[in-house]
Amino acid sequence: MNLPSLIGRSILTAALPLLITQRALAFDTFDVSWPSGDIPVVLDLDNSATSVPSSFFDGSTSWNQVARASIAEWNAHLVRSQIVPTDATVEQEPGDENGTTEIAFSNTIYGDEFGETTLGVTLIRQDPQNFSAIGEADIVLNKTRPWNSYRGDFRVGTNDLRRVLTHELGHMLGMDHPDQADPPQEVEALMNSTVGDLDQLAQDDIDAAIFLYGTALVTPEITGTTPDLVVDVGDLVTIDMEVGGVAAPITTSSDLVLDWFFPDSLTSNFPENYLFIEDKTRIFIGLAQTYDSGEYTMFAANPDGFDTGTVNLTVNPVPTSPLTQLSNLSTRGFTGAGERALTVGFVIRGTEPLEILLRAAGPTLAEPPYSVPGTLPDPILTLRRSEPGGGSSLVATNDNWNTSDINTASELRDTAATLGAFALNEGSGDAAMLVTLEPGIYTATVSGAEAADQATEGVVIVEAYDVNKTGTGSRLVNLSTRGFVTNNDSTMIAGLVVSGPAARTYLMRVAGDTLGDFGITQPVDDPLMTILQGTTPLRINDDWDHPPVHQEMLRAKMAELGAFALTDRQESVMLLTLAPGAYTVKVEGFDEASEGVGLVEFYEVPE
Repeated sequence: MNLPSLIGRSILTAALPLLITQRALAFDTFDVSWPSGDIPVVLDLDNSATSVPSSFFDGSTSWNQVARASIAEWNAHLVRSQIVPTDATVEQEPGDENGTTEIAFSNTIYGDEFGETTLGVTLIRQDPQNFSAIGEADIVLNKTRPWNSYRGDFRVGTNDLRRVLTHELGHMLGMDHPDQADPPQEVEALMNSTVGDLDQLAQDDIDAAIFLYGTALVTPEITGTTPDLVVDVGDLVTIDMEVGGVAAPITTSSDLVLDWFFPDSLTSNFPENYLFIEDKTRIFIGLAQTYDSGEYTMFAANPDGFDTGTVNLTVNPVPTSPLTQLSNLSTRGFTGAGERALTVGFVIRGTEPLEILLRAAGPTLAEPPYSVPGTLPDPILTLRRSEPGGGSSLVATNDNWNTSDINTASELRDTAATLGAFALNEGSGDAAMLVTLEPGIYTATVSGAEAADQATEGVVIVEAYDVNKTGTGSRLVNLSTRGFVTNNDSTMIAGLVVSGPAARTYLMRVAGDTLGDFGITQPVDDPLMTILQGTTPLRINDDWDHPPVHQEMLRAKMAELGAFALTDRQESVMLLTLAPGAYTVKVEGFDEASEGVGLVEFYEVPE
């Protein structure tokens, strides 16, 4: 298994490494540590140093002796492993990926320049056969800085090798900076990211050492797996593993790392096949698609060994029909001024006019039985058509549905009832229009009526219904909604109906940061898209490069459908074959910090 990963750490900087997760503990560690037993380290400080001070402030006699004192400080708290130093016999530059852990002074980090304030860097290489274990960890100290060794408060202008090296040895053992954890830990620790007056291990550092090396390890064993599966497109699929006789959920720890790979982890290149699975013992694939077919492998490991388990999934295609189509889109979300305005776009393709019912409901939602809080009290619905040469033309506008100048109230009421849409309250300020449209591209925008005594922003439902539902002639081929994405009850929730005799394939996606290229100043940074039927989740996508093996397929399909290219891997995309029925798509921010304008789109894939 060819899975090496480089983890770089310096005393003043930190970056989240690949395959390393942070823990909600006072200290902070990587999900890697050394195997039990001796940790051999070659000390090359005396040979590589520019000079030796006329005297060491703490009475040391050599740089290597200072290193041995730092090592002894850690060894006093290590149970299953011990750092065993030997002195280099000749001066040599530390070697990257040479299988030997070395500590040396150098002018560069394997040819790369030190940062302006960087004193030392620890470079950790995971074991290429067991990536939960450290295989090599070189410590490179900045040769251009003034060094000595002393106890007590930090002396400006003279760097203390003892405390710096003790810090870097903590990285070498698998520890990170607690003050740069997520969330940051406010603790006294030598492993914090900056040099200070602390000159020895604090209790937090000792706790980290005990956490990683305080007990003997038992090599994990996968004791049960979901049997190989043969399913049809549209079946719900979950894959489970049992480790050490324990089924889900299992919490990973310093002595257990669980990771999934798809496909063929033993033959594919890492990280192209790595799966970011939150519940490490369970993969929720959800609504199975043909491209989900393949071998799913779980890797259960600790530094002393590993086990793997595999499940083969075969997904058979189902009949589809070119007569199946999207018949309506409804989106509940927040609408406000400017780019926060909830906007629905749709494309009519064909040769014949198509009758469309558009509605923007706010006041009706505020009343029982819905009782939605924070609704827009008086929505205005505006429909525009995109012109071939650029720009757009106004098609129609409506403020209050029962005082429309293009439709009668009874006409709107009866059409909604025929389509199964909920009734708008009589005399409400909801907006609606029934329009017959030529093939083309259209945009419907919902805004709030200007009034001093009421809000001009709030929650609405905007709906677009294909009244004809003929399956021939013209049809809706894609639908989209642009709105404000949050993590609360006001976030965008889109509903769509697939109508026809059989399944059909659709591309669904949520654009976030890419919208910045189109003038949106506050795009959502990390959207999460979930498709549901009723309250049952069918498929979830956070980042469209997950799994990585599917990204090229999705990129090609987006280009084929004429969708603009996405520039951020954290946007969401699904390519799903859906059976006829009603579906809900929930769009939210991945975390509390992820909110802003998002665009959810549904494209019909040609048969």
